[in-house]
Parts: sequence; structure tokens; C-alpha cells
Amino acid sequence: TPVPELQFSWQDDHAVSTERIGCRPVSDDFERSETTEWGTIRGWDGPSHPASMSLAGGTAHSGARAVELRYAEGARGAGYMFKHFAGQARAYHRWYQRWSEGFRFEPSGTGMTGLRPYRGDPQFFAFTHGEPAELTLQAQVVEEAAWGALNYRQNLGDPVRFEPGRWYCLEVMVALNTPGLADGELAAWIDGELKLWHPGRRFLGLDPSDPAPPHARLESAFIAGHYGGLTLVPQPQQSWHDDHVVSSERIGCLPPAGTP
Repeated sequence: TPVPELQFSWQDDHAVSTERIGCRPVSDDFERSETTEWGTIRGWDGPSHPASMSLAGGTAHSGARAVELRYAEGARGAGYMFKHFAGQARAYHRWYQRWSEGFRFEPSGTGMTGLRPYRGDPQFFAFTHGEPAELTLQAQVVEEAAWGALNYRQNLGDPVRFEPGRWYCLEVMVALNTPGLADGELAAWIDGELKLWHPGRRFLGLDPSDPAPPHARLESAFIAGHYGGLTLVPQPQQSWHDDHVVSSERIGCLPPAGTP
């Protein structure tokens, strides 16, 4: 049939390869990022508080710039920002993070990153828990917890306890379950070593009216500066994010600096 009315279609980001390409919807080392007139970072929604989260030089994992989170004394955090990508049932999020010398973690949780739908549930947040701080993943809200939130801890090998003053390579994988089946997964690698793996999970429900409906997909990467809920920031301190990548396949860490 002939075209019935004036209409449009767009194509972008073509690639041809001798191997599987996959979806690499987010890749940002912040070297070429621009700050808008509102203080947000072009390509990201946010930061929500540009005075406490912004591009900065001087401390970066690679290159010359990173995203700096400034935790002011008495604050509840350093804001947040997020970037959308094409919806995925399985997504890997790799980033590098460092905390300033003497950083005091909030015992109930200091926010790190998240993977979530554009709106609604399920949402998955990596955060540090306790003192000394350990990586934990929280799922909000999921069928497995009767539509409540559930924390997943490191369960492989010796748990890593974060030490301020150095960079960590962190990667989180979320695989949504087939609605009605317990085949979802959560995994996390720290400096390339698998430290958290929880297979056989139920995140999505069967009914479209469920809080996490069967059609939900992971559609945004989230940088979080949340500072728990029990105490306020006790002192001026910083954290830095660099080299964020989201992919449909495992990413891994960058080679050490100076590697040919």
C-alpha cells in the first residue's frame, strides 16, 4: 500500500563487525562531557544538585576529569543523576569509584549506582553498607519480597570492605526473570573478582498491574549520592565516579594505566 500520511523514521549508531556487537547504550569517561547553563551534564538527566555533584579535574581514574560528589557536613547526600538507554532484560553496569581519605560511610547505606526502568519498578541500587563499608545490592520492589525491598550481600569468597583513598572497579549485572519463573539473577564484581551472585530470583510479576509488571525493562543508569537515613553527613568529604559503561554483555575492568 502507499504511505498513508507524512511520517518519519530515524536510524543511528550503525556498526558492522566480525563478532557480536551487542547493545552498548552508555559509555562515558566524562572527558568530552559538557556542562549546560543549568549546571547539568549534557546527555544526563541531572545532577539534581549541581553544587554538590559536577564535573571536576584533579582526581580521575583515567584522563583528566571525573564526576565529583561533594558531601557537605549536615547534608543528606550529594544528589543524583541518570542516563536513559534502550530497554534491556539483562544489563551490566561497570564504573570506577573512589572515596576521599577519611571518608565516613553512613552505617545504613551510602548510595553508589542503580539500574532501573524509566519509571516504576523493579529498581536495583548498589550501595555501601555498614562500617567498614561493604557492597550490597538492594532490589525495590520485587515479587520475591512480597513487593517489598530486599538486600543482597556479598556471598562469594571473602567480602571486600572498601577503603577510602583508592579507585575500585565495580560491575553489577541484573538479569530480569521470565515472568512466572524464578530465573532472574544479580551479580557483582569488585576489581574483576565475582563477589556477589544470587541466581534463581523473581523480580517481575505476572500481572500488568503488579508493582514490577512483566513488561518492565532496565532503561536507565543512575549515579547516586544518597547518604543513608539514620545520620547526616558528619564532615566535608568527597567521592568520585569515572568510566561508566552499561552493556548487554560483560564489560570487565580497564587494563592498568601504562599497559600497551
